[in-house]
This record gives sequence, structure tokens and C-alpha cells, in this order.
Amino acid sequence: MAHPAGHLFIIDGDLTKLHCDAILIPVDVELSCTATWHDILGFSGRVDDATVPDGWGSRARSFLYRADKAGPDIWLGDIGRHGAPDDWYLTGLVDFIERASSAPPRIRDTPRLRLAVNVAGSGAGGSAGDKGHLFDTIVPALESAAARLHVDVVLVCWGDQQYAAAQRVRGRGSAGLVTPADEREQSLETAAASLAQFARRSELVLFIGAGVSMGAGLSSWQGLLDALLSKVDVEVADVDRFRQLDVRDQGLLLRRHFSSPERYHAVFEDVLATGRYSLGHGLLSSLRTREAVTTNYDDLYELASRTANRTCAVLPYEPVLNQDRWLLKLHGSLERPDDMVLTRDDYLGLQARAGALFGVLQAMLMTRHMLFVGYSLTDDTFHRVMHEVRQARRGVPGKVGTALVLFDDPLLTELWGDDLEIISIAPRPGGQPTEADIASAARGLDLFLDRVGLLAADVTSFLLDPTYRSMLDDEERELSEVLTKAAVLVGRGCGPIADLLRPQFGRLGAVEASDVQGRRT
Repeated sequence: MAHPAGHLFIIDGDLTKLHCDAILIPVDVELSCTATWHDILGFSGRVDDATVPDGWGSRARSFLYRADKAGPDIWLGDIGRHGAPDDWYLTGLVDFIERASSAPPRIRDTPRLRLAVNVAGSGAGGSAGDKGHLFDTIVPALESAAARLHVDVVLVCWGDQQYAAAQRVRGRGSAGLVTPADEREQSLETAAASLAQFARRSELVLFIGAGVSMGAGLSSWQGLLDALLSKVDVEVADVDRFRQLDVRDQGLLLRRHFSSPERYHAVFEDVLATGRYSLGHGLLSSLRTREAVTTNYDDLYELASRTANRTCAVLPYEPVLNQDRWLLKLHGSLERPDDMVLTRDDYLGLQARAGALFGVLQAMLMTRHMLFVGYSLTDDTFHRVMHEVRQARRGVPGKVGTALVLFDDPLLTELWGDDLEIISIAPRPGGQPTEADIASAARGLDLFLDRVGLLAADVTSFLLDPTYRSMLDDEERELSEVLTKAAVLVGRGCGPIADLLRPQFGRLGAVEASDVQGRRT
């Protein structure tokens, strides 16, 4: 899959919690903002400590408000106006991209500046009554600006309808018409289409490894251990020899070099502390898969999933019933430090202590298609799980999952090729991959996941919402009119048939049906 100089990514998420270089916060010309942005600004209402540039509100539609070493730079944009035409919002978004694009990338391990915006004008803005035209206006222009300025732009939608609308516009445009240039691109396009099909059929389950969290600025396993080593209370006598040990043995020794379990857990939490998820987390959570598994301790996938009032239960700590999706944490969670698996003893006792969790994992491997992202496939416990799955399948044809890896690895393919489809993003460079090689391949992985998201997007969520009517073709409008009348009847009805149909119409964007359902529940 080609690596464009600049690209428009689309996710469904929370702009204030995305790990990126800069974000644009909407204000009006008087610098007033809504309570939506309270958490990231620290206040809501008027921004009193900003120095506006010359031409603010006319020639200058955006400016840098706060540079933040720990998070994205915060820009303010004059795009918070009611009743303005779509082109006015678009001009403000592009003004931000043009002005912010001159800064160098600040995110570790990414070769492109990453700028994030929300769907300006879709809330209380002037396009609230015709969101379809708004998306038709801004999506192509954002794609063009990203390509022209050689930056990556992330359009952060809020909820199913915005995400579906943005993907529909992109799918109808140049992004929907891809002609693979070579064999690798053809292979990646075929793999993306296959995974999208699994996702559309609700047969895809995610396995999220540490590589995805590294996109949010967290360290690798060895990097985590090195960070803990730098904070021990009792100095390790031979650091060079220590680093030669197996990482599980390093973990055991490190625990002994802190003054107390509480001190160890506090440092551990501090090392992994981040309030922003990676673009990879956002792309994966936007796939709408109900089930996911991780060996990560952090809460970044949950953070990416719990937007627009969606819920995500964490197993084994929370009940799954009445949740939108759930995440199985095999190695414990920062919130449950006693359950975290880090040392050799932890690993040896894991199967007996958490055998039921591995039973769930095995069931998913046998009944779903599992997508491994950011996971090395070297974990001993996982090898045991796969061995038992092979024994149970007894030669059943087909592969149980797909593993995405950064570089070609013929030996990995030879080891796992009977069970997993191994998809490599880039050719392996001569010698050890450099940081630049890894950064380029990691961006290629994000591009691949973005392509899967485009192909898997469910564009039916706004079918019955009148504010998206302009996006429908003639056949869809006719169908929408018929179903809207039915939705009104269902919304007013009672009994088992109405109860069965009401949530279905709600998922198609029927305001009447979903409102009545909400009042009754």
C-alpha cells in the first residue's frame, strides 16, 4: 500500500484524548469556547490569556494558544459560529493545517506531522441541519490539504453517524478508487478487504499488543524495564549483566529493588501514565468489533472505545452484559497491580490462576477471525494456547487469524503460516532496521488500518436521520421515506414487535424510534 506524503485519517473518537502533534479547538471571534473543551483547557467560557494575531477573524482564522511538552500543541480556531456556511468552517480548518504544518513532528516514531480536527459546524453550528452537505464539503478539502502540505490530518468524528458520513464521502472519492501499483500493494489491498469483510460480518476480534501503545508514546517491554531500573530505591549492582537477563527475570529483580510493593506499583503506574491513545487505538476502536484481547496493562484501548456514550467492559473485572463491547486483559491492568504479569513466576502461575481467561481466548480463536496488531507472537503462554487450539481443530481447514507485522519475516511466516495469515507492511531493510525504517513502517501500518476502516464502515447509521438526507442517492431516499414512516409507528407502539424493531430503527438513525426507546428505558 502506497505511503502518501500526506494523508487524511478518519476515526470515531475524542479529539482531546488523541496523541498527536496539534489539535484545533473551536472558539468564536470573541474567544469563547464551550464546556466540551474544559478538560483539555482547564476551563470553559472565554479564553482570557490569549494573544490574538493580526487579522484575527478575517485573514487569520487560527493561532497557537499553548505549546505543551506533555501533549499536543493547542490551537484556537475561529470556527465556532452559528449559522455560517459550510465553506466558512472549511476555511478555518484549512487555515489551521496551513499554519501548523510548518512545525516539525514532535511525536516519537512518526515521519509526518500529525494534526487533528473535529467536524466543525456539525453541532450547534450552521450545518447542524444539513450535515450531509457539510461532510461533502470538508472531507475532500481536508484530503487535499493533507496531500498538498505533506502532513497527516486526523478527522476525529463523534459517534456512528459522523464516522459513517465521513467514510461515505471518502469512499465515493479518490480514496475509494485504489489501483495497487505493485504486488505488495495488491497483497495489502486484498488483506484489507478481507479483514473489512470479517468486520462487517461481526466476525473480527482484535488482539492488541504493546506496539499499538508505543504509538501513544509508551515504551517497549525492555524500555519499560529500563524506566523502572532508573527509579529503583536500591541500586542494581551490575547493570550491564542485569540487561543480559531474560526480561521476565529482570522484572522479578526489579520488584525486589523497590522499598515496598506500594512504591513499586506507584512507579510502574507513573511510567505508563498517559491520558491519550494512539492513532492505532483510534483506528482499531473505530472498526466496531465487539470483542478484543490485550496483553497491555494500560487503559488506552478502553479510552479510545468509550466515546459518544459507548461502554467497554474489562474482563475479568467487570460484567459484560449490557456493554457495547468488552476487552479481555490477559496480563492484568494498572488498576489491579497485583494481577500484572511481568516476572517469570507470574508467567509460570498464569495458566493456573487465569485459566478461564485463556479458555475465552481459545474460544475466540475457534469461532472468530483474530487480528493481531503490535504483538510479537513470542509469548510462551500464547504458544501453549495455539497448540491446544490446533489439537482441538484437528486439521480443520482455514486460518484462525491475521497478524500484521512491520517487516517481511520469512521465518515467522514459516512458523505461523499454517495458523495465521502473516501480513507484512514493508520489505525488511538491509541490516538492522533504523528508527526511520520503523517509523515509516509504523505509519504504513496506520495507513493499512485506515484502509480497513474505510472498507468496513457501516454507512447505514444515518439512513433515517433527516440531517444527512443530502448524502443519500435516489434509491436510498425512497427507502428512507418508507422506513421513516414505519419508524414513527414503531416509536409510538408497544408490545414485543415494537420492542424488537425500535432499536433496529434507532441504529438506522430514526430519531423518533430512538427517542421513544430512550424515554422508556
